Order: sequence, then structure tokens, then C-alpha cells
Amino acid sequence: MKTRLPLIFLLLAILLATIPLQTFAEEQASTPAIEVLSGSPPRNYPIRVYVYPQAYVTEWSQDIFACEWTDQIISALHEALRDLRGSILRFIDEHPEYRELALIHFVNVSSPNEADITFKVVSMIAANSTAYGVTYFGGKPAEIAVACRAAETSRETVYNVVLHEVLHALGLGHAKQRFTENLAPELMWPGPSTRVKQYPTTLDLYALYVVHFGSASGNVITLPNDIKYKMVTPYAAEIQKLRKENQKLEDRLNTSAMMLKKLRQERDALRDKLAEANATIQDLTEQYQAVRSILDSYIHAYNSLQEKYENLRGNCSLLLNVCNQTYRELTAKLGEKHAALLNMTQRYNQCANQFNKLYEEHQALIKDYDDLAGRFTFLAATYFVVVAILGGGALWVSLAYGRLRDKYLELLEKLEEGEKK
Repeated sequence: MKTRLPLIFLLLAILLATIPLQTFAEEQASTPAIEVLSGSPPRNYPIRVYVYPQAYVTEWSQDIFACEWTDQIISALHEALRDLRGSILRFIDEHPEYRELALIHFVNVSSPNEADITFKVVSMIAANSTAYGVTYFGGKPAEIAVACRAAETSRETVYNVVLHEVLHALGLGHAKQRFTENLAPELMWPGPSTRVKQYPTTLDLYALYVVHFGSASGNVITLPNDIKYKMVTPYAAEIQKLRKENQKLEDRLNTSAMMLKKLRQERDALRDKLAEANATIQDLTEQYQAVRSILDSYIHAYNSLQEKYENLRGNCSLLLNVCNQTYRELTAKLGEKHAALLNMTQRYNQCANQFNKLYEEHQALIKDYDDLAGRFTFLAATYFVVVAILGGGALWVSLAYGRLRDKYLELLEKLEEGEKK
């Protein structure tokens, strides 16, 4: 709770500080009114203006500041002075009784000592760091300072700030109302500037006349009832606006002419396409008639086919009945055949089992036969070897026997010969 008390007091202080501003903002006089600054405005006509060519840190400082928009802000000053002169001349044209206002015009001088008004671009307004511009009025010269950052918003905002400060330098204060009768913004309203270019109102110009050529009673000037409260746009600005609108209208007219030409070309193309379409329609009509005749013949054939179909349908119904009867008979016979088939299947399974057993026995016999064949082959080979050996031995014995017999016979002969001897 203690930590919230300072915050509550701060909010109350801000609320109390903003109440006077809100009261001033909501103040609406029955007739348009504007404040007058205390002091004597410059009354040397033409009014001499000196523009500092460089920007400074503050309005009081002599330190130079590099502002990238200095030329743009100075250009806005010259434009504002020119438009103020144009608004004055138009006001005089509509209200000739205030023709002395024509004396208010401006010339440039080369020294601030010769000037009635000086103009300076600064980095920041020392008196109010949040303000875009300030005017120090009362001494000579009147000093106008415009913040460099004003150019960051828009060109119109810079213009409005500069012209607002110029009217301060000429002796005018702030207006009591924010909008004119036709809801145009009031240039001398103390609030933030709009992004729409603003010009002096009849209230501003009338007050300027009273301050410079009349006698102001009090510090507030009200607009007479015979003068309509409105913004006074210079003729040149209106002419420029009309030129832009005229250029826009010309561009639109040229665009419309091009579109009209294009539309005419498209119309001619559409006409050609329409003629082609009509010819196509004629051809299609003829084709339709031919197709219609063919369709009529098809319809006649269809009707005859429908009669044949009805006859065929009756025959199909009779055939269906016969088929159903035949199907029932075949189903009964199929049942009998199915029972016989089941019996044959059972017998087949038994035969298959017996065949499997015989096949297994056959495989066993084949195995035994293979074993016997192997043994027989071995025995045959062994018998062949034995026979070969025996045969070879017998041959050798026979040969040896023949030799021994020959020797025996030879010896026997020798013995016989010996006995004879």
C-alpha cells in the first residue's frame, strides 16, 4: 500500500496539471476571439527579417549544430511569409476597409542588428524541450526559434509551426477556439499542429489589423459579427490547388479518353465477334434443324424399339420362369451329385492315404535297392580283382609249368640217352 501512494500522488499531480489545459481547450467564446501579446510589435514597414544561415544548439547558444533540414525549414519560412502576404491581400480584397494591412510585408536584411524579426533553427528549444517552436516577443528584434526535429514529422507541420511563430512575432497570441465556422483548423490554436497546411483565419488577420493599425482594448480581440470566421487561403495557393486539381482532371480526362478509345476498339471488336456469333448461330440453327430431323427419326425408331422391348420383356418373363424351374431341378440334381461327389472325395482321400503309404514303402525299397546295388558293385569289383589275380597266377603257373615240362622232357631224353650209353 505504501508503494502505491507515490504513484497515486503522481497521477493526481498530472491530472491537476492538465486541468488548465483542458479548460483552455474546451473554452469556446460566443464570438471568435484571440489573445494579444503584451509589448509593441514591429511597425517598420516593410518588416525586416534576418535568417541565421546555420543551426544552433539552443536559442541562447552560439554553438553551431548540424541540422540536415535547415534549408527545408528556412524555405518553409519564406513560403510562410509569401503566403501570409497573399492571405492579407485576399482579406483586403474581401474587406477593403482594412486595406492598411497591405503595408505589412517583409524584406530580408543581412544583419540581425538591422532586423525587426530574426529566425533561427535550433537543435532543441531550451525553454520547452518538447516544443517545435518559440517566439520571444517584446524586445527588438523579435526572435523566432524552430526545432530541427519539427522537420521529422512532415513538410506541412514545419510550415504551420513557422507561420504560427511569425504571427506571434507580429503581436498575436493564441486563439480561443480550435476550428472555424466551416471546421477549418485555427492556425493560432495552442495545441499540436495538424499535418494539413494551414493559413491565417479572418480572426488572425483582423487582430493583426487592430494590433498594428487600430487600438486594442484589453488583451483579447473578438471578431466583428459582419466578418465570417473562416480560413483565408491565398489566391496563389488556391490557383496552385486548382492547377493540381485541373492537372488531375486532365489526367483523368486523358485516362477517360484512352479508356473511351479502348472501349470503342473493344466495341468494334465485339461487333465483329457479334457478327461472327450471328453467323455461327445461323449455322447452328441449320445444324439444329438437321439434328432435329435426325432426332425425330431416332424418336420414331425408339418408339418401335420400345414396342419390341415390351414384347421381349414378356418373352423374357416366360423364359425367366422356365429358367427358375430348370434351376430348381438342376439344384436338386446338383444336391444329389454333390452327395456322390462327397462320397467319391472320401474314397479318393482313402486311396490317397494308401498311395502315400505305398509310396513310402516304395521309397524304402528304393533305398534298400540302392544299398544292395552298392554292395553288389563292391563285390563285383572285388570278384573281378580276385579273378584277375587268379587268372594271372594261373597263366604264370601255366607258363612256368610249360618251361619245367620242357626241361623235364629234355632231361628225360638226356637220361634215356645216358642209360643207353
